[in-house]
Amino acid sequence: MNNKTLKNTVHNRWHLFALLVSFFTITGINAQTYWTDNFDNSNWRKNYDIGPGGNNFKFLSNGGYSKGGVQITVKKGSHHGGSFKWMLKENLGFEPEELYAEYRVKYDKSMNKFGGKAPGFDGTYGKAGWGNRPGKGVNGWSARGTLRTEGRSTVRNSFYVYHTNTGNNGKTWGDAVWWKKGGDMDYNKWYHVKQYIKLNTPGKSNGILKAWVNGKLVFERSNWNFRKVSDLKIYAYWFNYYNGGRDTAKKTGTLIVDDFKLYGPQGLTNGPAPKPVAEPKPKPQPQQKPTAPVASANNINFNQPKNGSNFKVNSSTNVIVELNNNNVKEVKLYVNNDYVGRQGSAPYRWINPKQLQNLKKGNYTLKAVATLKNNSKVEKTISISVGNTTPSKPSTSSNTITGTYYIKSIANGQNVISPSWDNYNVLMFNNGTFRDQQWSFEHIGNGLHKIKNVGTGRYLEVPHGDCDNRSNVSTWTNANNKHQQWIIEKNGKIVYFKPAHCTNKALDKTGKNGASVYLWSYSKSNKNQQFELVPVNGQKLISGNSNSITIYPNPVTDSEINMILTEYIGQAVSYSITNLEGKVIANGGFDAEHGNEESITLSQISNGIYLIQLSVNNQYRIIKKLIVDN
Repeated sequence: MNNKTLKNTVHNRWHLFALLVSFFTITGINAQTYWTDNFDNSNWRKNYDIGPGGNNFKFLSNGGYSKGGVQITVKKGSHHGGSFKWMLKENLGFEPEELYAEYRVKYDKSMNKFGGKAPGFDGTYGKAGWGNRPGKGVNGWSARGTLRTEGRSTVRNSFYVYHTNTGNNGKTWGDAVWWKKGGDMDYNKWYHVKQYIKLNTPGKSNGILKAWVNGKLVFERSNWNFRKVSDLKIYAYWFNYYNGGRDTAKKTGTLIVDDFKLYGPQGLTNGPAPKPVAEPKPKPQPQQKPTAPVASANNINFNQPKNGSNFKVNSSTNVIVELNNNNVKEVKLYVNNDYVGRQGSAPYRWINPKQLQNLKKGNYTLKAVATLKNNSKVEKTISISVGNTTPSKPSTSSNTITGTYYIKSIANGQNVISPSWDNYNVLMFNNGTFRDQQWSFEHIGNGLHKIKNVGTGRYLEVPHGDCDNRSNVSTWTNANNKHQQWIIEKNGKIVYFKPAHCTNKALDKTGKNGASVYLWSYSKSNKNQQFELVPVNGQKLISGNSNSITIYPNPVTDSEINMILTEYIGQAVSYSITNLEGKVIANGGFDAEHGNEESITLSQISNGIYLIQLSVNNQYRIIKKLIVDN
């Protein structure tokens, strides 16, 4: 080889090397494709955090947009279609502040009675920013989608946003901001949805939300304030189909999702990044097949913190879990039943998880759930405390209560209610005989009680074991922990309710009629903490399905609502419409000669959220949430 040929060869090789470097730089470094999933793999679930309604998912080997897909069913009488999240920090190692998402969806005609949540962005961290838990820019935010189909010929889309100002006007739920008509979808057709979010500079109103349907921009707004603190970022992308708040699904419906993508502001790559060529590996020698792992609580332990540990208020802790088993697929951590995150390999460590930072006074339950490679599960639960939280022994004035009662406020005569239409938050409401105002008391020993809502079957609790003034009160599916058990103090006919985990606080109705119930520092002289137990026995109770009067359209967009009264032919039906503070805005009724369907004109009612109460023959009442958006 002469010098010229050698020089050309070297030059060509350097040129090829430069091209390769450039190619790998563009596709491997600048590329911002975070995740793609065409749902062609029947084991798709392993890549997501599966929430409530997991049994409503069905893998389709064919029937997706291209091939495979995931069918989601919303069952009649249920809220949940299903929930699954792609967790950003767990998969990327960081949480972005700007994100694009794309997916394809096809709604079956059976979805024409759906009203509720849809996919979108999640910044809740399992703490706040959804489910009537305003984050106030500090604890969480979200920008999910919303669908409305009932009374419409198409599927209407919106964003449903919990932002910094959510809750400032006493309204604890999110704001629906509707997309343009170009975002409406026909049934049984595939649509391509693209969403974009850029979080605001903390404390400033410069956050951005955009949405496209089939390439057409249908929503854009650039003055959002999602957060006040820089710690809040984009926690996950959330596929969340939930029929609510109050009403469960009126019929069973299905939809299919496919072709999910997440990427950064620099856009998708043209195909996957190339994989480096690896040196051939020597053929592995045959090994003895490992014995099946044995699932036992003895296999899993908390190295940090230890069971029974006590921490100072405002301190923080890491979590380290050890397993005596080499066949672990993943370990998930929960704090007070809230999901924290998962680890796919040892060491199983959670460094400064948000749920265990700046700890507040109270008791905390930590649960680690390990999934082994044979899909068996092992779990371990421990308890820790913060501050001096040892529950005081019931005093001589504490009482044991059994039976079913209305919890009536001495201050205003309203009853404590925990309605499904307000995501089971506890609030005050004008007294009546419907079942979600009735509470069943069970004494479980040592002066402690479980208090169960008759209408929903859920138990009175202080979520997350909080122990601050204005801590929210709601209901949960069980009462196994101290923050779901209650000490009842009695003074004549007056009763006070203290949570067992935090006995220096008491149930407090706050100052407004119809407002939420909170915890507040216990004081016998505080009339907002004084209640009376009114026995249910002997009073006429609501019968039938509390959703048995159908009202549509809701939201109201044309100054008129229709009511289907087929089940109440021959019975007088009266109605009253109140605002959220209990003030009557309108009332009226229909005599026993009413037809199968009647209408109410709302032209004099301003836009907002109201409650409509319907009374049948003056014997029982039905309550529904009504949204006026003329």
